[in-house]
Amino acid sequence: MVNLRDNFEKNRIIPKPRGKLPVILSAAIACILFCIGIFNWDCKEFFRYTVLNCLLFSLCGILKGICLFVEELFNHSSSRYHGNLIKMLNACFNWCHFLCIAMVIFSNLLETVDVFKAIVTCTCFLLYTALGLWNPTSAEVSEICEMKKMNVAHGLAWSFYVGYLGLVLPRLQESIEAYHKHKATVLKHRDTWKLHILIPLSCSVPDKLEETDNNIRFYENLPDTMIDRAGIRKRVFKHSIYSIYDEAMRVSHYHTVGKPMTGFSLNQKRKRVDSESFDNTRTIKYFL
Repeated sequence: MVNLRDNFEKNRIIPKPRGKLPVILSAAIACILFCIGIFNWDCKEFFRYTVLNCLLFSLCGILKGICLFVEELFNHSSSRYHGNLIKMLNACFNWCHFLCIAMVIFSNLLETVDVFKAIVTCTCFLLYTALGLWNPTSAEVSEICEMKKMNVAHGLAWSFYVGYLGLVLPRLQESIEAYHKHKATVLKHRDTWKLHILIPLSCSVPDKLEETDNNIRFYENLPDTMIDRAGIRKRVFKHSIYSIYDEAMRVSHYHTVGKPMTGFSLNQKRKRVDSESFDNTRTIKYFL
């Protein structure tokens, strides 16, 4: 059978994990600019400006951390951190900034006029931050969500496994064996004893698959899988067998179909207030 995942990846439908190209490119550009500065300006003056800018970047980071810390302290101290001051500080500050400032101070390369430059730069940075001009871009937010597994797709995938796949897959072979005792001509080969989950990119799975393809027809259900789950005794999980017909309308093989991902379909149908910012197709690609 054709592997759909391989086809999707071949056609670049499923997004690849983001790589380190921006980091590599930033480092390369920084090296080029550094070389230009070394060969075109006085080395001592160039290093002084380099140290000054490191100081400014660290100061801006600390000022932003102070603004964040005030918000966390007054509005979220109990609910998010249970009054733990250390956790609040770690959440708001990057301690490397303090280390950088300490190194700059000990370098003793700064002059009195640099204090005025620092004040102006920090003022402009805070204004940019207040106006949202330093907010992370959509690509950066997406990268953070993917790295931290914070997408809707990650939550759906985890829920789908814990609440369904992790329960039925260990019992699937037993269910097919019980069925095979009475219908030996169906699912004859063990390599067909697989559970197929329908996840179309359209986010919609029809109640009857025959409505979308005449070559797919419902054949029969496997014996019910009953599991005691979360206080519900003998919760029933059903799996259907479908016959697949070839071009001559002869049965070529049978497949077992499991519970589809209905969450995508529900999100597609539900009219959400923030529907413009919620992309079902992108979510299902991340899920795959």
